[in-house]
Amino acid sequence: MDKEQLKRLLQKYLDGQATAREQKMLEAWIVLAEKHHDELSEQDKAFIKNRLWERVRPAAEVSAVLSDEQHSGVVRFSKRMLRYAALWAGLAVFLVAGYLFRYRILDMIDPVTLQTKATGPYEIKKLLLPDSSIVTLAANSSISYPEKYRGTKRYAALKGKAFFSITHNPAKPFVVESDDIQVKVLGTSFEVNNAATADAVVTVVTGKVQVSVADKPVALLTPDQQVTYRRKDGLVTIANNIDAVNITNWTNNNLVFNETPLAIVLQTVAAEYGINIENIRTATATQATFSGSFTRKESWKDVLDVICISSGLSWSVTNGNTVVIKRAS
Repeated sequence: MDKEQLKRLLQKYLDGQATAREQKMLEAWIVLAEKHHDELSEQDKAFIKNRLWERVRPAAEVSAVLSDEQHSGVVRFSKRMLRYAALWAGLAVFLVAGYLFRYRILDMIDPVTLQTKATGPYEIKKLLLPDSSIVTLAANSSISYPEKYRGTKRYAALKGKAFFSITHNPAKPFVVESDDIQVKVLGTSFEVNNAATADAVVTVVTGKVQVSVADKPVALLTPDQQVTYRRKDGLVTIANNIDAVNITNWTNNNLVFNETPLAIVLQTVAAEYGINIENIRTATATQATFSGSFTRKESWKDVLDVICISSGLSWSVTNGNTVVIKRAS
């Protein structure tokens, strides 16, 4: 909110005319001074402070009067006195509680939009998170994260498999939540593989991570260590001296196929590179499959050469820039 809106809202608040939502907005602003520090000039801040004090000062005077009258056995109330007393007490309580829950309050008033990214069956994506951390998302996986990080926690929710390279920030640990496991880091690189049909596995390449299951810490991993959580019986095992770099080498690829039907391989290549490939079904045998991976640096022509040569096919380009697949003669 701008400074004029803030002044109007403050006046409504002190006059007892603010709605419940407006009260929350102002109270959140009061305890989130660091967020709005530059919105007001020193003169404006002094004005608001004085106006606020003018309104709440009678409550302090009421408190002193009530104390004296209680000693004399005489207590007299008015609606005006009670309103100021309630406001004074309410602000005091909120300033303490509000500071502790300031980010939760702000999330309620101004929620941060979640971003969700997903990959197809043979697709790998690199994503940049709001804190400049990098995530490489494996095939058939998805990740959700806020469009900006607020407060002292950075986080992402993962389904499937991903490699994380986290920007170092000791004051704001990064947490990956993936169904029943949580991985907490300060700054490191690691892989989380938590496909629904397999055991959950966390592999550390650099740095140190803490792995928890159902919020209970089960392992503290360092480079070339790997923890496996077996869902069916809750067994946790830790492997040492593994080749973490080799295990996570899939992140250097763009397309990965493992005994994938050849027709689907060619359709995936067409979609990935934005080219039109014809005659796929006719040229490929029903049971034919292909296994292999390709990096982002390889051109579509090089990719088609590898696929076609290994599968007994050939390809050519028509005048309309359409690729035609044929069985090799």
